[in-house]
Amino acid sequence: MKLGYTILYVADVKRSLEFWERAFGLERRMLDDKGMYAELETGATTLSFVAHLTDASTGHTLFAQTTTSFEDYFTEPDRAAAGVQKTLNDAYVTNYELTLRSRHRRQILVSFNASVFKDTEGRVRGIFAVARDVTEQRRLEEQVREQQNYSRGLIESSVDALVTVDPDVVLTTCAVLRSMVSTGVPGALAS
Repeated sequence: MKLGYTILYVADVKRSLEFWERAFGLERRMLDDKGMYAELETGATTLSFVAHLTDASTGHTLFAQTTTSFEDYFTEPDRAAAGVQKTLNDAYVTNYELTLRSRHRRQILVSFNASVFKDTEGRVRGIFAVARDVTEQRRLEEQVREQQNYSRGLIESSVDALVTVDPDVVLTTCAVLRSMVSTGVPGALAS
C-alpha cells in the first residue's frame, strides 16, 4: 500500500500553506483560485489543505480550535494537558483515551494518537494528533464482558457437566465439573 494524500482541514488554506512552506521548505504544487484547496509537494505523498469551517463531531469551528486551549475541549482538562506533555516528552503518544465534550455537551470517548512535528532544523513546531471515536467499541467490549461473566456464572453454578453442541447436533464441548470428578458421584459437592 502506498499513501498518496494526507489531507488537512484548515480554517485558512493560504495561511496554512505559507506556514508549511516556510517551516518545512516544501514546494507549492497548487492553490485554487478561491483559496479552498491547496497541495504541497512532499515526495511520494501529497500534503493537501482543504478549507473546513466546522468539525461535525464537536460542533466547534476549526478556527476556534486553533486559537483556544486544547484542554478546554475535554471533561478532564488536566489529563488532556498531561497527554500533550507526554507527546512533547516522548515525541509521540498512542491510544491515549480522553472524553471529548462537544459544544452541545455531548460526551465522546476518543482515543488519541499523536506525534510531534519538527522543522527542517529539528526544532519541535507542534503536535499532529488524530482522535478516533471509541464510544461504540467500548460499549461492545462491555457487552462481551457481561456475556463472559454470565457464561462463567452458568458454568460455576452447574453441579454436573457442561455440554455444548453445534447446529448439526455434534458434541463440541463436554466438561465434567470438578465436583463430579473429585467425588465420583454425580451432583455431589467436592469437599
